[in-house]
Amino acid sequence: MIKKQLISILLFLTCFSYSYGQTSQDSISIRIWVNSPGAALYEAFGHSSIRVINFSTRTDVLYNYGIFDFNTPNFYWKFLKGKLDYQLGVESTRAVYNYYERRADKIITEQELLLSQEELHKVYDFLKWNAKGDNKYYRYDFFFDNCASRIRDILEKELPTPISYEQCESYNAEKKPFRELLNEHMHNRTWEDLGIDIIMGLPTDKTASFREEMFLPIYIKNNLSCTQYNGKPLLSDATIVINGDLYEAPALGIRTPFVIFSIICAIVMLLTFLFSSKSYMKQFDNFLFGLLGIIGCFLMFMWLGTEHSVTKYNLNILWANPLYLFFIYNFIKNKKMALYIVYGMAALGGLFLLITWGRIQEINIGLFPFILMILIRTASGWFELNRKKSRFE
Repeated sequence: MIKKQLISILLFLTCFSYSYGQTSQDSISIRIWVNSPGAALYEAFGHSSIRVINFSTRTDVLYNYGIFDFNTPNFYWKFLKGKLDYQLGVESTRAVYNYYERRADKIITEQELLLSQEELHKVYDFLKWNAKGDNKYYRYDFFFDNCASRIRDILEKELPTPISYEQCESYNAEKKPFRELLNEHMHNRTWEDLGIDIIMGLPTDKTASFREEMFLPIYIKNNLSCTQYNGKPLLSDATIVINGDLYEAPALGIRTPFVIFSIICAIVMLLTFLFSSKSYMKQFDNFLFGLLGIIGCFLMFMWLGTEHSVTKYNLNILWANPLYLFFIYNFIKNKKMALYIVYGMAALGGLFLLITWGRIQEINIGLFPFILMILIRTASGWFELNRKKSRFE
């Protein structure tokens, strides 16, 4: 009788153990990887991804929201229009590690999410769902939906209780505009910085909140490091996964936009003073205002013809005015009315930017001598117009 009872108890315990093993979740760890900036322009702001280690199945993968396909039909046109879809890729952590280990040009840090297994599985389940079929595609937005901001959004949406940023915000009282946050990553990349500043409009000068700063990978690392979840730290301290060389763009010396445009401005000023009435200076104006009109049309296209929110309301069209092309034919033909209109628009736009420099929209300092050159040619053209007019009176 006693033997039967012992056998029954053992069978019960065996069944219980089997049942528990079937319903329990795998033991997992989720960690956030942050890559330091690299040499290519698309690497200038760093990168971030999510590492998932499943101890039960012995798998170790990276979920990467920064995948795009150069073979996408009309890739560059879609990118320009703001209609390029990025996707979530799942890669072997070992393969990615080996790739960056060979390159040895990045520092990669790792921080573990300090959550319960149940909470970790909510995040993991979402990642697995997000990686399936068409779920993996998303419409990329540089400031509001990218490889870094997706990590923040997943944690906010999938965790059962809200993440608290209050303590962090008190530590980080100074807030910066989006443009300044970008400039932090553009050291020595002065020409790329110039291009970005020309294309991006007033929305880029909006001050980013603590949460919005996390569109940049380094702020995912810094801001989530002090974030609280249920009164406890959300992330562990950072550990270095790959200790490569921290990339820094080489200094350009005198080859910066400010220096180059200053030299051009000085040459144009000298030629204007010496040969203001010569025909080739008028030909230079034809080329200059034609070029400015073309640039202005591109900026207007980025404002009205694309889905990029940050390229709208761009005050750079005050120096690169698309209306110049409307008058350029008559301007080249020396039609007096067209000359007055073009020179007038250039004078008003240039003077407005110089007077309000940095107060409304941050204009790249490299453009200062360029705008000054436009005003010099405008003043010279206006003077020549009035001189010829007085000659015939």
